[in-house]
Amino acid sequence: TLLSEHCEAGHAAIVVLHDLNLAAHYCQRLQLLYEGGTLADGEVETVLSEENLMRAYEIAINPPAETASLFSLPWRRLHKEE
Repeated sequence: TLLSEHCEAGHAAIVVLHDLNLAAHYCQRLQLLYEGGTLADGEVETVLSEENLMRAYEIAINPPAETASLFSLPWRRLHKEE
């Protein structure tokens, strides 16, 4: 893709994604924003940890299937919406 070619040439690409699956699949580094600040910043596996996702989205996640990629899908909301 165009962004991949750009990065391979030594440039950086910054994208804003709200789809965690796309972020996990395409990005090498993530920054998870929460309440106006940064909750986590770093490698995909570190940022998209169960603890971080539970804090940011108040959801429990299904553990990823035994595959090479990290995908997280909402399982259930921990708190009822008021």
